[in-house]
Amino acid sequence: IKITKSKSKAVVSTQSTGGKNNVGLKDDDGNVTDGYFSLTNYPHGLQLSWVANNQGETTAQRSPDEPGTSRDGFMASRDGAVSLGSSSSVDGDGVRIILEWVKCVKTLDTLVDQHLLITNNNLMKKLFVFNKGGLAQLTQVLRGWAALQKSEVADTDLGIFIVPNKRNISYPRVSSVLWQRYLNKNGTVTDIRHARRLIYEGGVSDEARGEVWRCLLSLHNHSHTHRQKSYRNQLLAEKYRDIRLKIPDVDLNPSEHASFSTTVADIEKDCCRTDSHNPLISGADNPNQAALKRILINYYLHRPEMGYVQGMSDLLVPIFLVIREESEVFWAFDYFMNRSAFSNLKYCNLYQQLAFLREILGLLFPDIYSYLSTTGDALTLTCCHRWFLIFFKREFELEPLLKL
Repeated sequence: IKITKSKSKAVVSTQSTGGKNNVGLKDDDGNVTDGYFSLTNYPHGLQLSWVANNQGETTAQRSPDEPGTSRDGFMASRDGAVSLGSSSSVDGDGVRIILEWVKCVKTLDTLVDQHLLITNNNLMKKLFVFNKGGLAQLTQVLRGWAALQKSEVADTDLGIFIVPNKRNISYPRVSSVLWQRYLNKNGTVTDIRHARRLIYEGGVSDEARGEVWRCLLSLHNHSHTHRQKSYRNQLLAEKYRDIRLKIPDVDLNPSEHASFSTTVADIEKDCCRTDSHNPLISGADNPNQAALKRILINYYLHRPEMGYVQGMSDLLVPIFLVIREESEVFWAFDYFMNRSAFSNLKYCNLYQQLAFLREILGLLFPDIYSYLSTTGDALTLTCCHRWFLIFFKREFELEPLLKL
C-alpha cells in the first residue's frame, strides 16, 4: 500500500509494481474486473475511487466538488446518471464514493477471499476484491478514519463493520401532519420523489398509512387533485361493481363450471386459514373474511390469465387491513399483483434476490455456505422462495410486516 500526502489532500492507493492496480470490482454475476483503487481525503470527505485498468488512473479522481456527485454515497457517471451500486456495469468514470455519505462499510477477510463491501442509503452495494493484498492495511486506515469521524465500529469474526457518523441523514416517520405538507391546497403531491424517499427511509405512521398506501398503490395518481381523486374513487367503485356482476352461473360449460367451483373452494379454504389468529378477519361468519373471499373470486374473474394460486390471500390481508373499503382494496391488490412475482418474475427479480442472498451467505457465513455447497442443490435456496414470493408474510407478525 502506498500513502502520499500534499497540502490539499492525502491519498491512499494500492498499486502493483507493473503500474496496474489489482483491486477487483465484482459484478452481480460474480465476474471481477481489476482496476486502480485509491482513497483521497477531500474537505468534503474521504473519497474512494476505482477505475478499470484499461481506463487510466486519473479518470476516477474527480473531486466531490465537481458535478456528478450523489448524496446517496455513490457517484454519478459522466452523463449524470447515478450509479447506485449495481456493479453489473462500470462506466468510463469508474466508481467514486464519499464514505461519509454511505450506509455502512465492511471489510470481510476469509480464508478464501478479501472483500470491501460498501452499502449506500438505498441498500445498493459495491463489492471490491483484494485477493492480491492490501486489505489489512486498508482496514487500519479505515479504523483511523472512523475514529476521527466518531463513527460506530464493530469487530466481527471476518473484519470490521463501520456505520459512518458524519453526513448520514435521519429521516422522520411520515405522519398525517407530515404527509399533508407534501400536498398543496388542491391535494396534489408536490414532490413525489422526495416523499417516496422519506417513506422508504423513515416509514409511515399507523394513522397515515391508509392515505399513503392509496397513493403508493396507485388508487390515485400523485398529481391528482381532491376532485380528481373523488371522481376516480367513484369510477373504480363502478368498475368493481361491473366485475362482481360477472360471477358466472348458467353461462359456463361443465368443464368451466368445474374449474370455477374448484377455484372458489380453494379460495374459501385459504381465506379460512390465512391469519386465523387475527380476530379482524377470522371466523366463518366474519364479514371481513367474506369480503376477502369476494375480492379474490373477483380478481380470478378479472384476471383469468393470472388465475388464483395459494399465497394470494397472504398478500391481500395487509392491504385489506389498511385500506378496508372493498372496491379500493380490490384495485390496490390488482396493482400490487401486477408488480409481484406471481405475474412478473423479471420485475420482482426473484432469482436475482436469491443470488444476492447466496452472496451474503458466502460473505457473512462462509461455513454454512461451504456446507450447503456440498449438499446437492441446497444452494439454490429453494426453501427461501416463499420469503420473496409473498414478501415475508408468514415470517413476521402484522406490525413489522406492514412496515416491510
